[in-house]
Amino acid sequence: AIGVKSFKPKTTDSKGTIASPNLLKDIKLEECAATKIIIGDITYIPMQNGSWSYLSVWQDKVTRRIIGWSLNNSMTAELVISALEKAILKGKVRAGAIIHTDRGSQYASNNFRQLLRKNGFRQSMSGKGNCYDNAQAETFFSRFKAELIENGKFEDIEQARSEIFS
Repeated sequence: AIGVKSFKPKTTDSKGTIASPNLLKDIKLEECAATKIIIGDITYIPMQNGSWSYLSVWQDKVTRRIIGWSLNNSMTAELVISALEKAILKGKVRAGAIIHTDRGSQYASNNFRQLLRKNGFRQSMSGKGNCYDNAQAETFFSRFKAELIENGKFEDIEQARSEIFS
C-alpha cells in the first residue's frame, strides 16, 4: 500500500517577485573570505500541537557557521530581516558582502532589500526552481533536522527558541 504523505509547509513563494541575479554562479570558493558571502534560507519547525514555526538562518559560506537566526510563527520578511540584523550587529557580515538566498518573497520584499542597500550588501538569488543553487543552506537544514531535532516536536515556540541554538 502507498502511505499518505505528511503535510510539510511550503517555505518559498516567489510568485510576483522580481529576482536578483545569481552572483555565486561564477565565484570560486578559494577566491572568497569569511564574512563576504552569506547564505540564507527558511525551514519549518513542527510544534506538538500540529502547528509550525519558521526558522530563518544566515550562514557564512566559507566558515559554515550560523551567524544569525530568528524563529517565529509566521514566515514574513521580518523573520529574515531580524536574523540578518543579528549577524550585522555581531559584525559577522561586512559591506560589499553577497547575500545569497532562494527566490522567496521575504527576500524580494522592499524592507529586506532596503536593509541590504543600507548596509552595502549585494543581493544574489538562486535560479528559478533550482534548489542546488542554495545547496549549502538546504544541506544545513537536512542535517539540523536529522541530528538535532530528530523528528521531535517542541511544545511551543519559546521552548524551540531556548533549545535550538543553545
